[in-house]
Amino acid sequence: MISLIKIYGKIFLRIGTISILSFIMCSCNSNRNSEVEVQEKRMIQEDLNPATDIFSKYGISEEVSEEVFTNFDIIPDEKTAKEVAKSILIPIYGKKNIKEQMPFEVIYDSEYDAWMISGTLKSNMIGGVATIIIQKSDGKVLAVSHSR
Repeated sequence: MISLIKIYGKIFLRIGTISILSFIMCSCNSNRNSEVEVQEKRMIQEDLNPATDIFSKYGISEEVSEEVFTNFDIIPDEKTAKEVAKSILIPIYGKKNIKEQMPFEVIYDSEYDAWMISGTLKSNMIGGVATIIIQKSDGKVLAVSHSR
C-alpha cells in the first residue's frame, strides 16, 4: 500500500511539474507575442519607409516627399501606362517580342486603382501576350505575366 502511495505521489508530482512548466511556457509565449505586436504597431506608427530613409540620407525633407506623391497619380493616363509597361516588358521579354504584340490594350480598373496593359496578337500569329498590372497612384508593378 505504501509503495502505491509513493508511485501515485511521484505521478502527481510529475503531472504538477508539467502543468507548472506548461503554464510558464504559455505565459512567456504570450508575452513574446505581445512584444512582437507592440514592435509591429510601433513600426506602423513610425511609418518606416525606405523612401523616407533615402530622402533623409540625402538631406531631402519628408514633407517634400509626401507632398509630391499625394497630390497626383504617378500613372495618370492610358498613354503613360503604355509607356511604363513597354519600358518594363522589353527587358523581360525582348524588344522584338513586345513590338510584335503592339498595339497594347489598356484597361483601367477603378476598384483596384490599377492599369492592366496587355499585348495583342495579330490574326496570323500563335502564342500568348505579355500582361502587366500597374498601380495608378504610385506606379507599383502588381503583376507581370505572359500567356501561352
